[in-house]
Amino acid sequence: MARKNFFELLEREIDFQKEYEKIEDKIINDELMLSLEAVIEKDFSDWPFRGNFISFWELRCHLGFTYTESDVYGEDYEPDRKHIKMDDFLLYSEMMLNMMQLLETKHALTYASKIRLVKDTILYDLEKINHEMVKQKDGRLIIVQKDAAVSAVVDLVEPDLAQIILEYHHYLLKGDLGAKKDILRKLADALEPKRKELDNLNKTLCSDFFFLVNKMNIRHNNCDPSDKSKYVEKFDKMTKQQKEAWYDGIFQQGLMLFLTIEQAKRTKEIAGFKASLNEK
Repeated sequence: MARKNFFELLEREIDFQKEYEKIEDKIINDELMLSLEAVIEKDFSDWPFRGNFISFWELRCHLGFTYTESDVYGEDYEPDRKHIKMDDFLLYSEMMLNMMQLLETKHALTYASKIRLVKDTILYDLEKINHEMVKQKDGRLIIVQKDAAVSAVVDLVEPDLAQIILEYHHYLLKGDLGAKKDILRKLADALEPKRKELDNLNKTLCSDFFFLVNKMNIRHNNCDPSDKSKYVEKFDKMTKQQKEAWYDGIFQQGLMLFLTIEQAKRTKEIAGFKASLNEK
């Protein structure tokens, strides 16, 4: 077997508990100056998305990411949370990325190296599990699963719709049929004015998409047996997992429709370029 080089040996599987603990250590402990934790607490009231939380500690308690003084290290602190799984780590990372952004606005020079270390570590971990940080229009940072089609479409549509599309892959929406249904309805509403154009470009894809959003409890209540005109028993009797799988497929179809329009524009531009080369 070929010997692995140095950089290949650096690669390893993500242990979410260990990653959480080492990032927390950099945030809650500091021997030379105020810890990042203390600075966040000091500036927390300036965070525009704090809602009714009056301290960072209150937010930590609400989310379950507390810490206590360590008997082993004296005045140092250690995180309390055990058995961190991927969703726990994503929630913690989302919280900390937003806090690092807060610190960057106020202490970019004094704490630059520590902020960068925390951010780079989190972003590297996210990359390993096929997730990424996305900045919303209002400035919030959220974590979403990477999707090449999503990345392509958000550059083509207006900002409000782009934000909605990005949120579909937010890790907290997994299993949330209601939230996914709302996004799919908004996606369908945005595509409706383009339906005639889409029919000409890819009639089957267009027809299938609108058939599904009209029959899978997205635009209409298809799960009420008393409404015979709209009730779809086959969909109503599906399991939650089956319904979510269909919703995820419909989402991908919607993205493909936006990309179909963009590709048609490119095809027209290419045809024009070809024609210009033949003009003498």
